[in-house]
Amino acid sequence: MLIWCQYPLNIGLTWMAFLNLFPLGILQLYTAVGTGYWHARSVDFLLSPWINVLEWSRLPGDIVFIFGGALPLVWLCWRALRYPHRRRSVAGAELPRHLFTYTSDPGETQ
Repeated sequence: MLIWCQYPLNIGLTWMAFLNLFPLGILQLYTAVGTGYWHARSVDFLLSPWINVLEWSRLPGDIVFIFGGALPLVWLCWRALRYPHRRRSVAGAELPRHLFTYTSDPGETQ
């Protein structure tokens, strides 16, 4: 059921990368080459109007990421903790031997 969660997670991350991080990086590189690295990292550059617009353009991708991907995964974890599988919740139950490969008996000397 939760296999579809990969799509909103990937869409949100792609949105963030191509509509926020990549354009900001290009603007910062252009500023660093043109005026210097000090200006590209300054508060004046980071608070400029274009940077503010690009930062807010990340919001729709974050919403898609959170509501389409992260919340269903949190719901799945909540369900797993709230309603554990009956076979796993029996105290003192022994694990099946076929899950492990035994090379020798632990009590046996070689």
